[in-house]
Amino acid sequence: MNLLAKLRSNRTGFIFKKHSRDLEAQRTIESAAAAVIEAIECRQLLSSVVVNSLLDNVNDSNITGNTVTLREAVNYENANGGGSITFAPGLNGTITLNGTQLELSDSTGSITIDGPAANAISISGNNVSGVFQIDSGTTAEIDGLTITAGLADAGGGINNNGGTLVMNNCELSGNTATGAGGGGLVNQAGGTSTLTGCTLDNNLSNNSSGSGGGLLNASGEVALYNSTIADNRAANTGGGLTNNGTLLMGSDTVGMNQTITN
Repeated sequence: MNLLAKLRSNRTGFIFKKHSRDLEAQRTIESAAAAVIEAIECRQLLSSVVVNSLLDNVNDSNITGNTVTLREAVNYENANGGGSITFAPGLNGTITLNGTQLELSDSTGSITIDGPAANAISISGNNVSGVFQIDSGTTAEIDGLTITAGLADAGGGINNNGGTLVMNNCELSGNTATGAGGGGLVNQAGGTSTLTGCTLDNNLSNNSSGSGGGLLNASGEVALYNSTIADNRAANTGGGLTNNGTLLMGSDTVGMNQTITN
């Protein structure tokens, strides 16, 4: 019998003499047992999935097979109230997406994608699609990954479409926005993006009306801490970044970005 089952069976199994002090003690113990049960049940609801493949396909929606891809893991967490996604020890290389971005859409919990390091795992849009989209109402954290070769109208690397996004120790490099802008990252209306220890470099916003080669804060809140924005380009304004909302910066490096003129 596991711990949860034992707690359930023993929850009302305490024996006391029938006087007020013992009854009060019983209620205290039962209340404590109920709290432990609730904590365990909440923990059980948060799933953890380990990605062990660099492929980008969906063969098993229940992630019970021997091979688990990042797309399978994302789909599973979207459908099961969120949780954490990690990568198998020793897994290194590039996950090249099959033409569609990875969309984080769960609004009932939170999803964490915990990569080993930006120089170990890269997620590539293969210059065909964006890499990540964070839907409105979704809370997501992305750590220790490189996001590259994304291509989208806005947010070639990441489109935060009104969600809450936290990124730690990531690199967004070589992504392109072909429309509104935000080659590396766009933070849309209602969105909150917090980047710590991240690098946005060599991203491009190539539309004549687009802006923010590295980052476009279209209308939301962006916080940058100990991050670098460098060597990005935009055809309109803000080779490095364009802010149309609230921007907080601390100990960041911004340099060598370009606004392209014809």
